[in-house]
Amino acid sequence: MIGISSDGESFGRLRQQLSFDWSVPPARAVLAQRDHAERVVLCPLSPPRLVAAIDIAYSENGKVGYAAAVVMRLPKFKIVQTQTAQGATGYPYRPGLLAFREGRLTASVLKKLTCRPDVVLLDGAGVAHPRRFGLASHLGVLFDIATVGCAKSSLVPHSEEPGPNRGDFSPLMLKTEVLGAALRTRPGVKPVFVSPGHRADLTGAIDVVLATTTRYRLPEPIRQAHRLANELRAEGIRRRD
Repeated sequence: MIGISSDGESFGRLRQQLSFDWSVPPARAVLAQRDHAERVVLCPLSPPRLVAAIDIAYSENGKVGYAAAVVMRLPKFKIVQTQTAQGATGYPYRPGLLAFREGRLTASVLKKLTCRPDVVLLDGAGVAHPRRFGLASHLGVLFDIATVGCAKSSLVPHSEEPGPNRGDFSPLMLKTEVLGAALRTRPGVKPVFVSPGHRADLTGAIDVVLATTTRYRLPEPIRQAHRLANELRAEGIRRRD
């Protein structure tokens, strides 16, 4: 059940709307991406109040993943909730199939949230993906929630660097279709690669990344999720020792 808090924010656990088999072999994974890409909805994204981000850290052998979700309230970047999950990865890293390595853990930690974020930021691609169905699109469709991909590298070519100033961007294109943007979040710093995942558009995706980026290259919710995931990993290493 979803309710409304006294602050006007939605609460209630997120529910996965579609079942999905994360263990399919790569050839079937590609087909699944193509099929599910038809479910992606691109639409304007209203300025968010609650922004969540999820990141995953890995054990040294890459066999265990440590996922962390952080929900922040804008504009003061107050952390209102954190959740974590860990488990076996079970799927090797393959370019373009990141969702099959990280999706199960990401879904697990999303289900633990007891407030409904207005948008979820993910360190991966949205529709700026060879099959227009990266990690952010995948989780957005499964949970029917607004998602944005904000990655440190791109699966889609960009022909030119964005301008030097914060907010400058250049398009990520496949053929003649603009799927995302290489976005400068800080002057003189490498761009991030932004694309809508689900229930967002490119303008809204760029706006939310800029609204959540402060002194660093990456949005603050992603930075905090990354920090928490690494702390969880360190704790797991200490317990094994």
